[in-house]
Amino acid sequence: MKNNIIIGPWLVDRPRMARVAAIEAATVDAVEAAYRGINPLSIEGVPGHFDAKRVLEVAAVGGHQVAFEGTDRLASVALILAFSSIGGNWSRSDGARPACLVCRVDRLSEADLANPAPEEPATLILARVLKAREFLASVLHTSEEAAELAAIANTRGGYATEATLAVARTLAAMDSMTTISRLHVAEAISYMPKPEVK
Repeated sequence: MKNNIIIGPWLVDRPRMARVAAIEAATVDAVEAAYRGINPLSIEGVPGHFDAKRVLEVAAVGGHQVAFEGTDRLASVALILAFSSIGGNWSRSDGARPACLVCRVDRLSEADLANPAPEEPATLILARVLKAREFLASVLHTSEEAAELAAIANTRGGYATEATLAVARTLAAMDSMTTISRLHVAEAISYMPKPEVK
């Protein structure tokens, strides 16, 4: 019990608090330096949040908009500042209407804090993004199963078919495939905001 403290009705784990404080202090320093233009923040400078980083990679390839939600606002700000390190651009000038993706950024779990996974360098992610962007023009077909799933998602779930297929096309390019598959559509739907039920 000496590693724990009681604050009001809560039992607080001191070692966890120390790990969280160290990660947040490093993230605050990196965010402040990036914000002031002193040192650009790289995506590997934001520990964990691998699902959020995948969403940002998809957004960087396809030029999609991103809506952030979740409980870790500090990490969200850090990821926003680090987006350019993987080729992301928050402003589009080509007039296209990109799909909106949801990037959920919650506080890291105890397991993530205790055993952090190795971070992938931004240079590798950037290389994948640039390769996929070049391949995007080669994605010309949609499989029947993919079109059917996009139609079902539209009629039953309210997901816009055009936006769903735009994100699925991005995912196909990331896989170097010329045809959008059912899996690409399913993954695309998982990144999109849930439509409001009327």
